[in-house]
Amino acid sequence: MYSHLPARLICLSLPGTLGVYRLSQGINGHSMEHVLLGIGFLLFALFYFMQPILFKKSLFFGPLSVAANQTENTALGSPKLRLGINYTALVFIITGFLFGLGV
Repeated sequence: MYSHLPARLICLSLPGTLGVYRLSQGINGHSMEHVLLGIGFLLFALFYFMQPILFKKSLFFGPLSVAANQTENTALGSPKLRLGINYTALVFIITGFLFGLGV
């Protein structure tokens, strides 16, 4: 849990802040697209907390298998759970954009 804690907190705070802002904007303005976008960004924040983006020089310039193994070793939860959260967040964000376009 405590491995790569700064990267986890940065990856949680950026989409989390945007998600809370969009969610509050949607609730105050009775706007469904902002509520859906806020929920999607909060789910992305949870996903990126569980599997943080690692900023290491060896991951960018080394073999791809080493980078994938390092990322998998730092991840929390099962791969199916992370994949489910990622796809659910993507569906919420796409639906929010479609509602915003009036489709």
